[in-house]
Amino acid sequence: MDEETVVKLESEIEEESQAEYVSENKDSIDGFRQFVKEQLHNMCGKKGSPESSPQPSSSASSSSQDFLENRTAFIPSETGQEDSEDIYDFIHADRGLALIINNEDFSRSKNFGSRPGSSYDEVSLYRTFKKLGFRVLVKRNLTARQMVEVLKLVKDEYDHANADCFVCCILTHGDETISREANEKRGLMRQDLLFGVDGEAIPTRTVVSFFNDKYCPKLKGKPRLFFLQACRGSKYDHGIDIQVSGSTHTTRTVGGKNRDGIDKGSPVDQTDARTITRKNSFSSSVDPPEYPKNTLDSTDAKPEANVARGNLSLPAAGASGDNADRSPAREVPACPTPLYKDCLVMYATPPGHFAWRRKNGAWFVQSLCDVLNADHIDQISLMKALVRVSYQVAINYQSENPYRPDMHQKKETPVIESMLVKDVYFTKRK
Repeated sequence: MDEETVVKLESEIEEESQAEYVSENKDSIDGFRQFVKEQLHNMCGKKGSPESSPQPSSSASSSSQDFLENRTAFIPSETGQEDSEDIYDFIHADRGLALIINNEDFSRSKNFGSRPGSSYDEVSLYRTFKKLGFRVLVKRNLTARQMVEVLKLVKDEYDHANADCFVCCILTHGDETISREANEKRGLMRQDLLFGVDGEAIPTRTVVSFFNDKYCPKLKGKPRLFFLQACRGSKYDHGIDIQVSGSTHTTRTVGGKNRDGIDKGSPVDQTDARTITRKNSFSSSVDPPEYPKNTLDSTDAKPEANVARGNLSLPAAGASGDNADRSPAREVPACPTPLYKDCLVMYATPPGHFAWRRKNGAWFVQSLCDVLNADHIDQISLMKALVRVSYQVAINYQSENPYRPDMHQKKETPVIESMLVKDVYFTKRK
C-alpha cells in the first residue's frame, strides 16, 4: 500500500465509525463514553454479517515495496482439522469484535515522539480482521483514561454472548516498570506498560484482566486474543551467527522467492536482503523512536525500583565456602504473566526489549496480517499460524540504521503467551 491508499482507507474507516453518531460534546469524557457506547450498540444492531462489505485482497498488508514479498504459503494438512472437541466452537451468529487502538500522534506528550507508520498497521489489521469475519472498531490517539474507558465499554456493551471470540490489538509506545510490591515479602515485580498519547500509562495486565471470566462472563469458554505492538523495555536483540552446512538455504519456493522471503541462492544469514541494500529505506525508528527525554535509562515508577539494576553481583561460577556466602545475592524481579483461561497474548518483542517499526508499518503487525491473510488460514490452527509469524519476523527482518550503530542490524522475535485450552480455527462464515 502506498501512503495515498492508506490515507484514503483511514478516511473510510473514520466515516464508517461516525456515520450513525448522534451525541454531542464528544471531547468530554462523558461525551466520549457515550460516543463509544453508541458505536458499539450500532455495531451489534446492524443487520447482516461483516462479510457483506467488500473484502480486501490477501496481499493488502504487505504490498508496500519496503517489505519483503514474503507471502505465506501454508499447505493444509491432509488429515484436516482436529477432533471438534479440541477446537473452540465458532458457531455463533457473530464472529466477534476486533478492537484496534492505534496511538500514533504523541504531540501532546513531552516524553514521547509520534509513531509514523502506525497508520499502515491500523489499515492492515482492519482489512485482515474484516476478511476473517469480525466487526472491527478502530480508536485512534487515545489518552490512558480513554483507553480504559474504551476497554470497559467494549467489555460491557458489546454482545459477546452471541460471538465466537474477541480480539484486541493495541499499537502504541510501551515500556516496563520494576517496583516493590506493598507487601515487601513479595519482592520486586516487573510489569509491562502501554502508553496513552498523553504520556500516561496503563499496565498490560489491566488490559487483559478486563476480559477475564470474572469481569466479562459473556466470553466464558471463548478465546480472547491480544496482539500488542509496543516496546517492553530498552534492550536490543543483537541476534546470533549460525553455522550452516552448505552455502545456501533451501526451502520450497513461492513466486520466485523461497518461503522465507529470501532470494533463491542467498545465504541464510542475509535476511531481509533487499532492504539491506536500499540506502534510503531505513528501519527508521523503534517504539519509542526516542526514549523519554526526562529519564535516564528507565521509566521506573519509584526510585527504589532501581535496586534490581544496582551494583549487586552473583557469586562467581564455581565459588564455594565462605567467599560464596559473603557475595550479595542479586534480587531478581518476578515477572507474572497477565493471563487467564482462554486468553492468548502475543507481544511484538520479548520482555525488556524494543519493538521495531518502519515508515510503512511494524515488522510484527505486517507479518501477522500476512499470515492471517493466507488462502487456507481456515485450515490452519491459530497457534501454528502465530508460530509462523514469529518465524517470519525473526528470520526476515533486521534493523537498518547505519547512522545509529547502536540501533543497526538488530533483530526481534515476537512472544506468544497462551492459556487457550483448545485450538482456534478461523473457519469461513456460511
